[in-house]
Amino acid sequence: MESADAGPWEAAVREAHEEIGLAPEHVSLAGYLHDHLVITGYIITPAVAFVRPGFQLTLDTTEVDDAFEVPLEFVLDPINHVASTRVFAGQTFTTHDIPYGDRHIWGATAGVLLSLYQMLQEG
Repeated sequence: MESADAGPWEAAVREAHEEIGLAPEHVSLAGYLHDHLVITGYIITPAVAFVRPGFQLTLDTTEVDDAFEVPLEFVLDPINHVASTRVFAGQTFTTHDIPYGDRHIWGATAGVLLSLYQMLQEG
């Protein structure tokens, strides 16, 4: 969050607009997931949103390499959650990735999507 952000939602909308060009009028808040401590030491508060069709993305290539869509049904199918072992700062840990076609969702993004899956399972 930046000092001008009123809260996590405003930060998420601002970041999405800055990084991928998603206009704020195309998103509405569905809710929040539990905070995530990521490997870099940051705490993120994932905001889940509904995105209205008709948007045009413009990527800030200094922040984002690519943007693509994945069907929610695919993300929520546990057969697509692949365990992976990583080493960071001399520590080995297990995480889960979500391969999709020639794409590979990993790290904080995969962690947030798996949290969404777990929340919906508990539902």
